[in-house]
Amino acid sequence: MEQYLIQDENNMYTFKDGIKKVGKTFYYNPTKKPERGYATEEIAKDAVKKLMLHNNVGNLGHSFKVVEGVKDNTCYMIMESTTNTIIDENCFIKESETRWFFIGSTGHNDRRYISSYSQKKAEEVIKTLEALNINLNAGFKFYITEYKDVKYDGEVVFKAIENKGSKLLIN
Repeated sequence: MEQYLIQDENNMYTFKDGIKKVGKTFYYNPTKKPERGYATEEIAKDAVKKLMLHNNVGNLGHSFKVVEGVKDNTCYMIMESTTNTIIDENCFIKESETRWFFIGSTGHNDRRYISSYSQKKAEEVIKTLEALNINLNAGFKFYITEYKDVKYDGEVVFKAIENKGSKLLIN
């Protein structure tokens, strides 16, 4: 089910009853992670109206917006097929004009942080990586897979990529 969330001006999350009146004073307590979502955008907009009413009466000065949440709880990872490694948006590190490093991992665990994404964000990351043209010239091919399909433990893969004229050499 699609989920709509409410964020404030600082990209913190709240919900319809996020502003409470205690006595004559209004209190607002946002969270970093969403606690509640709404099934439709219209329901979320109605919740924002209630928040704005309390916000204005309490003279709190916040602003709120409805944002689209993750459609499901599935997380995705980006894989590179020629090295069979998990990568993220920071997999290419530029050392100089002619030398980069490629970093990936053959698995994930609590000691080896690797980004997982929503499907939409993973697609955006792949487009960004492909725009670098390093990957295309070096023969890297990226694809998206579900987090649960990636093995739990693995090793770090670290490769140097050097621009030698019209070719990229991978060490």
